[in-house]
Amino acid sequence: MGHLPENVAAGLEARWGAEYAERAGKAARVARSGKSRRLELRLRRAARRAQDDIPLRLEIARRRLETRLSPPAEDATDKRLYRYRIAVKRARYLAEDLAACGVSGLEGRIARERELQEAFGRWNDIHLFRERLKETREESEYRGSVGLVLELDHLIAALEGTVAWARREALAVAGRFARVLPFLERSA
Repeated sequence: MGHLPENVAAGLEARWGAEYAERAGKAARVARSGKSRRLELRLRRAARRAQDDIPLRLEIARRRLETRLSPPAEDATDKRLYRYRIAVKRARYLAEDLAACGVSGLEGRIARERELQEAFGRWNDIHLFRERLKETREESEYRGSVGLVLELDHLIAALEGTVAWARREALAVAGRFARVLPFLERSA
């Protein structure tokens, strides 16, 4: 990593390698579960339906979603920021699908929503990285790895300002676009 002693970096790599393997196993179990079969069934049914109402269904879905796109407050919880990020992401993808179906005038919205998604994505990535470091620190403390705990404390403290900056930046972008995005306006 460049800033950590070799033994600390090796400990982190071992921890995160194990976490990757665990999550890959979980993903495989989900892929074999009933949820994926139900999704497959829904996709088959959708494929048999008439395709001429797709833009209308996308527009209805987008309007429903736009009611959840009011920007979060400055003191919003991390969970609220995450839900907002996902709502923006879905709205952008719906707008891109509508544009692909021939609905015009969505290019500006798509660009603004992409910027919003990227700003909240930066915050989310840094925030989750810090949270994983905190988990690793707790595990290391439990195992008695004093050197690793001290190094992780320094790294976590160094990230606090970056996480706060990314959060402020994401909220600023959301505030800027709240004045621009006509959320409940009907699209052509």
